[in-house]
Amino acid sequence: MRGYGKLNVDGTLSSANVQHEGFVSLDKFTKDENGNYYEYYQLEMVDGKYVPNLTLLQKEYKKTKIQSFTNETETYIQKEVLKYDEANGTAFKDVHSCANYKDALEYDHQNFCSKIWQWQITVWQKARTIQEDVVTQKRVEPSIKEFKNELPNFVGVE
Repeated sequence: MRGYGKLNVDGTLSSANVQHEGFVSLDKFTKDENGNYYEYYQLEMVDGKYVPNLTLLQKEYKKTKIQSFTNETETYIQKEVLKYDEANGTAFKDVHSCANYKDALEYDHQNFCSKIWQWQITVWQKARTIQEDVVTQKRVEPSIKEFKNELPNFVGVE
């Protein structure tokens, strides 16, 4: 069966709009009539009960975790760019705008641009290692604070 509805704890569906035999596709975070959100998953019928399609759940989990780690890493790096901007009266949009000047030896802020570019590479390497270990369940997912504590610190420039 294919349709939309709420998965009950006992494996049955409520408020389902079923269309085809054998499969149910449900959207995540659908609002009910009271304005409450329910988390929905793509489901399949197993032994007369609906169960989450584990392959699809694993793909969704991986996609969600990758995006979460990416967002936190970008924020971590951007914080250092903003800190430098505030202290030096610059207006670098992000680390990529610093990259434009990392090799410009005559540029006043070249040293910062070069150092932050190299640093962000090591940050991304560490972040992706942590992310892969979490996604493959080699380790428990760290809290945001724990994750950021594992990332390399920016030494900065004088």
